[in-house]
Amino acid sequence: MHVQSIALLVIVILGGTAVVAAMCWLRAKAAGSDALWGGSRPACDPCNTVSMLVSVAGYFAVLYYVFVRLDPPEVLIGVGPASPSCSPSSFSYSSRRLCGCP
Repeated sequence: MHVQSIALLVIVILGGTAVVAAMCWLRAKAAGSDALWGGSRPACDPCNTVSMLVSVAGYFAVLYYVFVRLDPPEVLIGVGPASPSCSPSSFSYSSRRLCGCP
């Protein structure tokens, strides 16, 4: 695993642990459950729970893609396509500047 991937994994684990710990701490307090759900009606709790579980599944799908499918040395963020073109369909301002386009 690439060094950048390991660093991201450590951040994800530490951040996830902090979020779960905070939720457990809030739940343990007397009024913690209301604070945890933002004061929503109890009838909405099942819907909130299902939406959170769907969100977690999506988060894990993105993490799978980032850790398994992406190759860190080939990922460029903020510089546009690997071979910039000056076509009007270019979606990145920085890629147009790299090839000398106005």
